[in-house]
Amino acid sequence: MLFFLLMACTPIASAPSSSDKDSGGGVEPIPTTATEPAAPPPSPASEPAEEPIDSGEGELANDTAAEDTASTVCTDPLDQDCDGIPTLEDCNDTDPNLLAFAVDADCDGVLTADDCNDGDAALLELNNDADCDGIITANDCNDGDATSTAMTDDADCDGVLTADDCNDGDPALLELAADADCDGVLSGEDCDDNNASIVDICASGFNECVSDYCVQQGTQDQATKCGSSSADGLTCYDPEIRYGTTQGGHPCVHTGNNYTTWCQQLGFSGYTTHTFSNINVTGKLFGCTSYDESTWHWCDWQDGSWLNSTLNSTGQCDYINAISCF
Repeated sequence: MLFFLLMACTPIASAPSSSDKDSGGGVEPIPTTATEPAAPPPSPASEPAEEPIDSGEGELANDTAAEDTASTVCTDPLDQDCDGIPTLEDCNDTDPNLLAFAVDADCDGVLTADDCNDGDAALLELNNDADCDGIITANDCNDGDATSTAMTDDADCDGVLTADDCNDGDPALLELAADADCDGVLSGEDCDDNNASIVDICASGFNECVSDYCVQQGTQDQATKCGSSSADGLTCYDPEIRYGTTQGGHPCVHTGNNYTTWCQQLGFSGYTTHTFSNINVTGKLFGCTSYDESTWHWCDWQDGSWLNSTLNSTGQCDYINAISCF
């Protein structure tokens, strides 16, 4: 009796209607089994190590760079640097940057066509030394002239080396050999070439007649040349006379000589003295005012005339070996 009373008091759940299923608003059914928890991800330590990949050529894909490099070393006994040039034709078969003998005979790294001298490795290439004088363009006073100096030896590029130059920063100044006191006056013309404060020209005179003939003014192209001259330029030693194109005349002592006129024709104010020696000379001369011209001049000892013609007299005379003027 009690069993039946309990059953009667227990409520019976009604089945969900179709409208409840569609709207989702019904009571969720109670699951009949418990949900199992998700499996945790495997730990890194549990993953198997990656197997090396075989390249198919007996080498592993993950070889080190050193092993790769070692595998490319050139082993050709006939071309040790692998530059394509056989050992016997290579300037240096251990250096692929060096050339072949055929294109660089002196093996200086400069092609034959660009080399100043492909038989001399010490010489430079044309684009660095256009005149091939061994001085690089940047240091060459004139890279178009092989005789020019280098700036390191001639800073002002006047052709005088620094050690011999009065001032290597001024090309207008002279060299020491020509101007000992560096005052700008040539030694041969300087009154005192050891004193730069004295710039007077005292010794032009006969000094100008040593390297070339000095014209005797007023004559028909007669001129005097000195074998040497005194430091003051006032004395001419071993004079020689030219008349027009004829050279080789030697003045001898004669009563017709006018030494004052001779000095004045050469630009001096007057005559001081002369010396002579008795010797044999070619082209003996004496002073006169006739034959080729009426102006006093030197005449051929034999027949007087010798302008642009032959000197006829040779022999002994008192040759005037020095003339001094003032």
